[in-house]
Amino acid sequence: MCTGQSGQPTSPPWVDLLLQQLTLAQLGQLTAYAYGQGGSDFYVLTLPGSWTIELSSATGVWSYRQSNGRLDHAGRCATEHDGGIVYVGLDTGHVCTLDASNSAEPAGVLSYMILSPWVGSEERRTTYDALDVTSSMGPAAGTFQLDWSEDRATTWRGVRQITMPSPGQRRAIGRNFGTGRRRQFRFQYTSGAQVPFTIDELFLMTTPGS
Repeated sequence: MCTGQSGQPTSPPWVDLLLQQLTLAQLGQLTAYAYGQGGSDFYVLTLPGSWTIELSSATGVWSYRQSNGRLDHAGRCATEHDGGIVYVGLDTGHVCTLDASNSAEPAGVLSYMILSPWVGSEERRTTYDALDVTSSMGPAAGTFQLDWSEDRATTWRGVRQITMPSPGQRRAIGRNFGTGRRRQFRFQYTSGAQVPFTIDELFLMTTPGS
């Protein structure tokens, strides 16, 4: 079936490194499945008990998935039946249907998080002036938490509880973050029932230093 075809890489360097670090025994434990939702296809790869990563074919973006209270996601297989309904089997023994408007699964409330790329340079200090956001969710969505790390997400600082701006408006959700060389900002949905977790744009204003 693949005669005359050629494969195209879909994994960024961090996913390649994640897989290269596995032992042969761990490679044998990997599980994978695919499913469709909202007109897009998703590929899910899991090392049980350690991590789950998911690829969106529409955006080409990989992200981590976690069930509440564990490092990986409980999903292990999926199938489409009954006129397009997607059923997902969990390693907990549950079989679930996909619902983009639901914020929970049998293990509890789903966790949503955005982790930014590194901002700044190791060669010189940067002043982090403000972080602005736009979102279609609106201020009634629930409570969000913003913080940042300078040590590869080992420790987190500057925790702030925030709310979304009104749809279509741009608003600063944090100002005066001080100075540093390189930082990653984390944005988490901590409470509320409104999903999906939607951030339209993030704007980080910085002032280069010496």
